Amino acid sequence: MISKFIERTIVGLGIGVMLVFSLVIPKPAQAVMPPDFFFNIGAQVVQFFSILVALFSVVFGTIFQFFRTRFILIKHKTLFGLGAIIFIVVISLILSYVYANYQQNVEYKKWLAASRTNNVVGQNNVNEAISYPDENNQLDIGTATAVVDTSSSKFVATNIDRADSSATFINNYYENIANGNYQTAYDMSKQTVDYKTFKDWYSATTKITLDKLVRIDETKSSLELTLFEGQQFTRYGVLMTLHFENGLPVRVEQSEVKILNEGAIQDNTNALVNAADISQEYLFYNDNQNANIILSNQEFQNSLNQAPDNYLVLDAREDIEFANGNFPASTHIRFADLKAGRWIELPKDKFVYVICWSGIRGKEVAEFLRTKKIVAAYLENGAKGWVDAG
Repeated sequence: MISKFIERTIVGLGIGVMLVFSLVIPKPAQAVMPPDFFFNIGAQVVQFFSILVALFSVVFGTIFQFFRTRFILIKHKTLFGLGAIIFIVVISLILSYVYANYQQNVEYKKWLAASRTNNVVGQNNVNEAISYPDENNQLDIGTATAVVDTSSSKFVATNIDRADSSATFINNYYENIANGNYQTAYDMSKQTVDYKTFKDWYSATTKITLDKLVRIDETKSSLELTLFEGQQFTRYGVLMTLHFENGLPVRVEQSEVKILNEGAIQDNTNALVNAADISQEYLFYNDNQNANIILSNQEFQNSLNQAPDNYLVLDAREDIEFANGNFPASTHIRFADLKAGRWIELPKDKFVYVICWSGIRGKEVAEFLRTKKIVAAYLENGAKGWVDAG
């Protein structure tokens, strides 16, 4: 009886391990690869380990059947069975560890090759090949002069692509607010507050202008929005994510806002910007705008040793580069998407450390973010320099 129990336990162990890893860990795990870059090989190691356990269990079960008669003579049958199980697990772990190291080296070499292919041209891997046009860089903070519509219309929208369902939805949403159709607008909103609060937000609004709308991806758009209360106006940069059903936008899912300008209309024609109010909005930038824009490896490491609430690590590379290898807990936003308006979602009260491959693109990103009053700095030699430094 005991021998059959041990036999079933050994075989069941292998099957159980495979089922657990198949059901509990359906997504690829990530293995840590020095220096702190992730590679998607964890799932392969898990599968390799479970296969080894199952294989050894079957082999041991077969051997056990062959030597069943001799096993009867063993006094401590339970201890022998447990020892066999431990032996199977230990051997499987050792072989999995060897396989993991081998696979890490393979993925590391693939990551280096892919990063060079997608980022670098020239014999010395110095110049990054990807460049971005500036036509999407439309939302400007605190410009000396503000172009403000001074007509009597309650709602003015310019350059709206009516063939784009997202643009049409956003246009209709703000047009309903401008015309006092608060219930309709509320039904289209994300409804994080009750209707009365939503209505109170806009009850004093006398006019809304909407322009510079840029479609970023399937659900996200950026836009510039000006809300008037009499002669006073506030201009916002808005990053809006829409919720779709059956291929059409039905409500606002998320919106993030940064103030671009504040001021007043003078003589019903000219706009006067209130620079003092803008300065108060970006106190962190004002206090740290002279911080060095270049970050050495040692300075980066020192910053990482601080509380994570003080900084954000931004990976501005392309999607394929980020998938091949990325820094732990980094935020991934492509440079093109930053310029299209996703810079709005970055914090204005933290240091933003930019990572690219060699540091060249990181410099562009950091300089761009500084124009948006975000205290950004780039890793001097990029991810490559960080990797080489070990």
